[in-house]
Amino acid sequence: MRDSSIVIALPHDYGRPQLVRSLCKALDGVGPAVISEVEGDRLGRTSVVIVVDGWGRTPLLQAAAPCKRHFGSPALLAILSRESCTVAEVLDAGFDDCTRWPISPVEFAARVRAALRRQKEQPKLAAIVLDPVNLSVRCGRVEASLTRGQFSVLSELVRQPTRWLTGKDLLLSALGARGHDTAQVRLHILALRRKFGAEAWRIRWRRSLGYFFDASHSRSSVPVVRQKRTQKQ
Repeated sequence: MRDSSIVIALPHDYGRPQLVRSLCKALDGVGPAVISEVEGDRLGRTSVVIVVDGWGRTPLLQAAAPCKRHFGSPALLAILSRESCTVAEVLDAGFDDCTRWPISPVEFAARVRAALRRQKEQPKLAAIVLDPVNLSVRCGRVEASLTRGQFSVLSELVRQPTRWLTGKDLLLSALGARGHDTAQVRLHILALRRKFGAEAWRIRWRRSLGYFFDASHSRSSVPVVRQKRTQKQ
């Protein structure tokens, strides 16, 4: 298993090699890109995954969660080559950025550099190690095996360490489901707290705000932006 900063994720039997060659050429000045199928070889930690259209409307909208599980919670950039989805639908499905093909190579490279920069600027989460290959977690002295759903929910919380995420947020971005019934999310959270044992305090909940994973060394920390907001209420 090897690490790679940029991965171009393709559906099985993708039929537009010219588009892939163009994307790789545009990335020459940014960094090497690895081409991979989502269910192909495990690559380890990845910073940016570029998901190329060709999946079909529903599979594309559902691709965010498996890509995050498979590639270690990277930034996701979708390249739409047809009118199967709107940009708003793709962003709401859990992608971090979206654009249509054809796109200027200069703009495409700039979008990837921006995504790499945002990933690099995220706080270091030394308190927790997620293993997407074996669906396991190590946090402090606690090690636990997780189900796919539990791993997806935890990965989403860890990926956004400065935000409170509601049950609806996690239902869509982590589990790829739409609707208002967040019972499945609550069950995953309860199971995670049990498995975290002495570290269960890290998975926090606040009424009207949602859930937050605390990767600090202090039980008193909360996301600063949302903390100021709650003080005004």
